[in-house]
Parts: sequence; structure tokens; C-alpha cells
Amino acid sequence: PWVVDPQLPDLPPQSDPNSKRARKKAAKFKGMLEKKKAKKAELKAASAEAREKEATKDDHLTEEERKAKEAKRLERKQEALRERAAFKASCTEGPSVILDCEFEPHLTDGEIRSLAQQVLYSYGSIKNAEKRLFLILSGVAGRLRERFGKLSGFDTWVLDAKTEPYCEFLEDATNVVYLTSDGDEVVQEFDPNTTYIIGGIVDRNRMKGATARKARLQGLRTARFPLDEYVAMGANITRVLTVNCCIDIILEHLKTKDWTQTFLKCLPERKGAQERGEDEEDSDNGDEGDS
Repeated sequence: PWVVDPQLPDLPPQSDPNSKRARKKAAKFKGMLEKKKAKKAELKAASAEAREKEATKDDHLTEEERKAKEAKRLERKQEALRERAAFKASCTEGPSVILDCEFEPHLTDGEIRSLAQQVLYSYGSIKNAEKRLFLILSGVAGRLRERFGKLSGFDTWVLDAKTEPYCEFLEDATNVVYLTSDGDEVVQEFDPNTTYIIGGIVDRNRMKGATARKARLQGLRTARFPLDEYVAMGANITRVLTVNCCIDIILEHLKTKDWTQTFLKCLPERKGAQERGEDEEDSDNGDEGDS
């Protein structure tokens, strides 16, 4: 059932690099890079100085004191390993969530940066959650892979970043659900035995309906969050959510099992979400995008 071409639009045309606006933007970006480079050099020098001091401060210690200090260092390392193992175990107890990064060729550089930042926020939420999920990144390649490499400690994160598309490592589509606001079904709860997919798209107006179309071409089930069933947001408020907002919703519902509480806590204020009264009629879904 794995059809991998979702018929996506091409990238928007790039602006003229010789225009006044483009030159001004390039100059500003160059200045930011130079400041960042200078700051990095400053931090590197300070770190080298700190290491030098650390290396010499133990010169006065006796052999017995050195051994005791090394034992404490090893114990701290072992404790960190135990904490990491416990964190990974708690993640695997929950559902697996795949972030579909296979749209990378169709994203602008700005969208790549934004998506990487959303992944950073998502991982932070997972670490701080009471009930966790296991995050998988599929199709990590090109500019996005390079961007992830710039995130502090990314290589040590407890997640699975795969270069191949999910159709190559998922055995079948039986227990796979693509979360999209154009979904055919409505999510009632999150099953730890089900794998959920979230589309890695930033500008969803440009690629409207892309994730639902891709999922259907691949024969995958599609489902949406029950937003309009539990909160009122108004007809003109888009149901499109960022990646990290979707992750926050899943984590909060795993904890509370309460959709109203989950949405009121996790939806950004600009959505204007309010608890839906029993006598309120369903509102128009407005602009549909990808959950």
C-alpha cells in the first residue's frame, strides 16, 4: 500500500538576491553570524581556561583523595546512565509518534529552521511529561539533518532519527494512524500499541491537505483531534497546529484522559479556545490544515 509521492507543490520562487531588500537581509544575517562566531570563540576560550584550572587544581591531592574523587565521578556517570535508561523505558511504555520529515525537499530554509525548533520544544515537553511517548523522526536528510546537527546535544537525545521514510521500517499499516485535521476519523484516546504520524510541515496554506492526501495514497488511516467536539474556537480560527502543540496535546491527554482540559491547557491563546457548552452547536471548521 506504500505510495510515496503525495503530489506536493514546488518550493515558492526565491526572491531576487540582488534586490535592495535581499542585500539588506543578507548583510543583517552576515552580522548575526559574525557575532555568533565571536561569541562561540569567547566561550571556547573560557572553556579551555576552565579545563586547564580543573586539570591543575588536583595537583595537591594525595593518591587516596584522587581515587575517591575518581570513584565519585564514575558514580555520577553511572547514575546518568541509569536515569537515561529509565527515561527511555518510560518513553517506550507510551505510544510511538513519528514526525514525518519527508517533506524536507518542499520546505524553505526558514521552514526548516522553524521545524527544527519545534522538534526541540517537543523533546523538552517529552522530558518533562508525567506520561511519555517515543518520538521517531522519519526521512531525516539534507538541510533538516544539518539543522538537527546544530541543536545542542541532539545526538544524545532519546529518540530514533531515521534517514529512511517510514514506509521502509513500518511492517504494515494495520496499527498506524496519520494525525491530520482532514482526518476521516476522530481520535478518542491514544493507544500505546498504535503508531501515530504527524506531518512535518510548517506553511500549511501552501501545502494544504498534503498530509491527508499522502496518507490516503499510502492506505493509512487518518484521524483528527476532537477540537470542535470539546472546545469552541470560532469559524475563522484555523485548526492547524504546530508539531510541538500536537505533541503537547498527546502528552497531556495521556496524563489526564480529559480532552477539554487538554485543549484549554495546550492550545495557544491566539486560538481563543473556550469550553464548549452542551447546548452549543458545532461551529464551522474554518480553514483546514494538518494537525
